[in-house]
Amino acid sequence: MASPYPRLLKVLSQRRLGGTLRLLVIERDSAFRAGQLLGLSLPQEGGGAPIAPRLYSIASGEEEDRWEILYSVEEEGLLTPRLSLLGADDTLIVEGPSGNFASGLTVATQAGPAAMPSARPPRGVLWVGGGTGIAPFVSLARSGRADGATLIHSASRPELFYATELFEGLLGQDYHRCCRRAPEGDARYFPGRATDFIAKAEGLGFERACYICGGSEFVVDTRAALLARGLPYSLIHAEVYF
Repeated sequence: MASPYPRLLKVLSQRRLGGTLRLLVIERDSAFRAGQLLGLSLPQEGGGAPIAPRLYSIASGEEEDRWEILYSVEEEGLLTPRLSLLGADDTLIVEGPSGNFASGLTVATQAGPAAMPSARPPRGVLWVGGGTGIAPFVSLARSGRADGATLIHSASRPELFYATELFEGLLGQDYHRCCRRAPEGDARYFPGRATDFIAKAEGLGFERACYICGGSEFVVDTRAALLARGLPYSLIHAEVYF
């Protein structure tokens, strides 16, 4: 069963991916659905109540025996600078999993330590992930949910893209990378924002369900770009991180 209550879980590993991007691997103690969140926290330095939990999308697959969390270190933040110092066998406070982002058709599946219903987005969906907002789509892809999907993946610099080999292998030409600071002439990237790509794209198809994950400004701007291309508001599902 899912374990929404706060508890201490062990860190298995952590690595720097590029710039401020980190991948934190935590022991897993319950089932979850791709697209769900974990709340992470640490005790206050010097004692007192723990830091208010921050919510992060799970990036690992439903059948994997660990939880992977993709995050960026915010220098002025209360939590992420300390998260970045954790290593194997350290512990942190975990709540969840929770949330229903990317819910759709429901199927039964074995989910690691336990079994639970799993959310499967309808075939032909459009995914748009900005920065660490790519995490739920990594989880969906690793859980066998990428069939028929098109992904627009946005990051400000090339080193901040994550899981590109996974998406290239699964999606092929339906995987689009948008990067404002891409090397000039590099055909792997669209040289602009996701909103620019949406405005210019031909043949992408804007009559299907779309899932957006990213910062608040990214989500608002992406939603507006999709509406401008004729996608009905009712087909847009968004998750904002702060």
